[in-house]
Amino acid sequence: MLAECELKMPRPSKLAMWILGWVILLSGISLYVVAQPERDAKRLWQDARAMKFGSSSVEEVLRYGRGPRRLTDAFQPCQEESDSCDETIAVKNEWLNRLHLAPDVGFGVRFIFENHKLAAMNFVMGVVGNGLDRQVIVEDEPASPNKPAFVIRHFYQGESYGVEMTEDAPARLRQLAYEFNFHCLSGIGGCKTFEDMLPILGRKDLISSETGGSP
Repeated sequence: MLAECELKMPRPSKLAMWILGWVILLSGISLYVVAQPERDAKRLWQDARAMKFGSSSVEEVLRYGRGPRRLTDAFQPCQEESDSCDETIAVKNEWLNRLHLAPDVGFGVRFIFENHKLAAMNFVMGVVGNGLDRQVIVEDEPASPNKPAFVIRHFYQGESYGVEMTEDAPARLRQLAYEFNFHCLSGIGGCKTFEDMLPILGRKDLISSETGGSP
């Protein structure tokens, strides 16, 4: 008669389980905090695109744009009674930058007002640090007979690269121009090239065939 053997696995101690629980909790909190700038940038992007040229007011931007994790800056700061002014609202990857896990990466929108109504918007994503200093820009304005509908070009003596467009640009190009890579604000290492931040800038086939320009 064979004796039956029962193999028993050692139970983890309560201390080990407690430590594991805290490690999982802290890891989850860290990931949430690190990813917060990406979520904030997407929300800012969505809020800005909901604005309407010629009708959205300063009050709307002040109401939708400012939040506890958003930084504000401006050449002529907007107040509720402002007539002509501009307001820049931005978010940054502060924690990754403080931990030296990524260069300083930010996303912002500059709202430009004339006669108390929205006249233009500039969407900007930039990276500074680790030998990098570059930004991508999407300038969006109302349709005008004096402006091309869609142009890819360099700004500020080549330090910036991006898109200048108006409301009557082809819908497909407008959609591609707005497809920023928001993961740049939450990924370790950030983003390093113009194309990383705004993928349309790497579409040489699209640039040559539909915009008449070149990188």
